[in-house]
Amino acid sequence: MHLKTIGVLGGLGPETTTHFYLAIISLCQQKGIAERPPILTWSIPLPYSLEKEFITTGKGIDQYLPFLIEGAKRLEQGGADFIVIPCNSVHILIDEIRKSVRIPVLSIVEETARLLKEEGIQQVGVLATTATVKSHLYDTALKAANITIALPDSNDQVALSDLIQQLARSGKDEQNQNVLPMLMEKFSTQAVSTVILACTDLQLMIKDHPTIKIYDTMQILVEATVRDLV
Repeated sequence: MHLKTIGVLGGLGPETTTHFYLAIISLCQQKGIAERPPILTWSIPLPYSLEKEFITTGKGIDQYLPFLIEGAKRLEQGGADFIVIPCNSVHILIDEIRKSVRIPVLSIVEETARLLKEEGIQQVGVLATTATVKSHLYDTALKAANITIALPDSNDQVALSDLIQQLARSGKDEQNQNVLPMLMEKFSTQAVSTVILACTDLQLMIKDHPTIKIYDTMQILVEATVRDLV
C-alpha cells in the first residue's frame, strides 16, 4: 500500500502536536494499515509574546503569516503530499496558506462543519480562543451548514482564553481546571446538548461529559488526515 506523506504544520502548542501525531499512528493501527505513515512535522518558531497576545486578545494574527507560510513551504519542499494544521485559530489565514503552496491544505473548520452536518446537529456550543470567536471562523462555516452556535459570555471567554494560553505554553493548567466543567454546566442549563472543542489544546483537559456530546476538532482532523492518507 502506497501511503501519502503527511505534512504537519505544528508547534501551536507543542503538546497538542505530539498528541496529534500519536493519534494518527493509533488510528492507522486501528484501521489495519500495515505500516506507520510517513509524517513530516514543522514546529513553528513562534515568539511566546506573540502567541499570548493572539490567544488572549485576538490581535496580531497577521504577524503569524510569515511563520505559517515558511512552514508550509518547508513541508512542501520536504516531500509532503498534503498539509494539516492542528490549530483552529490560525485557520483564519488558511486561504493565504493554501495560496503559498501547490499541495492541498486540509481545513479543520471545514471538516468539523461537514461532520456535524452529516450527523444532523442543529446547534452547538463553541469553545475556542478569543481570536477564533472574533474572526467568526466557525459562525460562517456552521451557518452554511444550517447549524446555530452558542458562545460563553465575555467574562467566561476571558477565563477560557487564559486556560488555552497556559495549555499552549506548557500542556497543563492546574489552576484553571474548573473552567471547562463550569462552561459545560452553563451550556447544559441553556439546553445546549452538543459542544465542539474548537481549540485543539482543549482536548488535553476534557474528553467527555455525562449530558453533553463533545466533538473534539483535533480528532476530527486526525480522522480526515488518515482518510486522505491512501
